[in-house]
Amino acid sequence: MEPIFSKGSLCWIDTRVQYESVDIGDVLVYRSPTNTLVLHRLVDILPTDTAANSLAAVMQGDANDMTQNVNLSQVNFIGREAFTIPHLGAVVERINLSWVFVGVFLFLACIPWESIIRKTA
Repeated sequence: MEPIFSKGSLCWIDTRVQYESVDIGDVLVYRSPTNTLVLHRLVDILPTDTAANSLAAVMQGDANDMTQNVNLSQVNFIGREAFTIPHLGAVVERINLSWVFVGVFLFLACIPWESIIRKTA
């Protein structure tokens, strides 16, 4: 999705949005037929049978020229991009969860608990 979303950005997705309420220009996340998550921009909405309970959407990534026709429904629609923090995703990806636990443990171990307990008692 470059240049709008740089590689390694953390993108917050609003999953409360219904697929019926999306507009052209929105950045959406949906599940592809191969069960992978896709982040693309909605470039057009095609006429469709209202009884189909889906939205015929034309999606395109910002970094490519090809469009994809996608039927968005409650089954494959995840949500709409709410906000993005550049480069934070790369930082989060590099942090191993076990190191987070070690850091929290060391932080808690350094607190002088005895003096805190005595002051409040």
